[in-house]
Amino acid sequence: MSMPHQPKSSAKSIGRRVQSIQASDRPNTLGLAQRDLEALLGEMDNTESNAAAHKREFARWPFRQSTVMFEVTHPGGSVTKLKLACRNLSRGGIGLLHNGYIHPGSACKVSLPRLVGGSTELMGVVTRCAHRRGALHEIGVKFNKPADLRMFVGGSRNNDFY
Repeated sequence: MSMPHQPKSSAKSIGRRVQSIQASDRPNTLGLAQRDLEALLGEMDNTESNAAAHKREFARWPFRQSTVMFEVTHPGGSVTKLKLACRNLSRGGIGLLHNGYIHPGSACKVSLPRLVGGSTELMGVVTRCAHRRGALHEIGVKFNKPADLRMFVGGSRNNDFY
């Protein structure tokens, strides 16, 4: 007859304080608060060239949000809900930051916070997933229908969103 398994001593039982961060407590999959996100995006903006900007159909606007709700339907059919950090927004799509790879061609839904409160869900497709460094990936999403940027990005009458 075998003896029941006795758990080994845990960190808590030997007096050390254990702190765990639940995924639901993190602002995004990178674990970056708004201040740290701003620093990362500033660094990314300084190191990139403007060559790709000439190929874009719509102008991109900074939309630096530490938490944007993102739902992706993977090629196998499973659905995952994530909190992603946001880099920028255009009428045709959005740039997001994630700690892993997402297959281009995957259908997705992005829930964007509106200026007047609440949020709007936009359907789209992942068009690119570029590895930046470490676990950092930049996800490009193309919306199925053009977005009305006036709902999400503050601007004056002089700003031309289109």
